[in-house]
Amino acid sequence: MTRVAERSKGDEIVIAADTIVVLEGNILGKPDGETGVLPMLLKLNGKEHQVITSFFVMDKQTGYQVQQEVTT
Repeated sequence: MTRVAERSKGDEIVIAADTIVVLEGNILGKPDGETGVLPMLLKLNGKEHQVITSFFVMDKQTGYQVQQEVTT
């Protein structure tokens, strides 16, 4: 996520985030449009899986940055 900060210009505040879903040790890709959502939900239904969201915030003026992951 620091690549986003490197590409930004000036003294901006950069915010970036992404989420992945892990099922049986495999990272599932993003659903392929609207038609891919239902098959993915059916694959996940009733099975234990992890949803991992990571976010990054950087104040380019001060250099302050924070990154955190949350797993549910």
